[in-house]
Amino acid sequence: MLRFRQYFIHLFLRLKSFHFEGEDGYGNRYYKKVFSKKRAGRGPEKRIVIYHGCPEATNISPEWYGWIHFIRENIPLQKTFSGNQRRCVPNWAATLFQRQNSLELPVVSVNCGYVRWTPNEEMIKGPQEKV
Repeated sequence: MLRFRQYFIHLFLRLKSFHFEGEDGYGNRYYKKVFSKKRAGRGPEKRIVIYHGCPEATNISPEWYGWIHFIRENIPLQKTFSGNQRRCVPNWAATLFQRQNSLELPVVSVNCGYVRWTPNEEMIKGPQEKV
């Protein structure tokens, strides 16, 4: 399902004249749009990332972070992890409070096993009415 969705996002961005620049080790895909039609080609270029999985900013690899934030101009080379490096750990605070329309949320039933409390007839009657 995720690859199917990414295919259509990739196709949509190609039609909007974004150029595919590369993919990092986490599966994120990076695109660039050079010219802006509003300013007759003089506008700044746009750089976007399509996240693989959870759309979370901490999932950008350090090599691509500089490129997406206009710190470096050249596209980073494909690097492999050395022995002392680890893959990024998800930001648990952000993943607990994801958007409600996120595709990664588990399906929860509406009832959730909650039983509404209703008082007995004895509780409805006051203490003076009990015989």
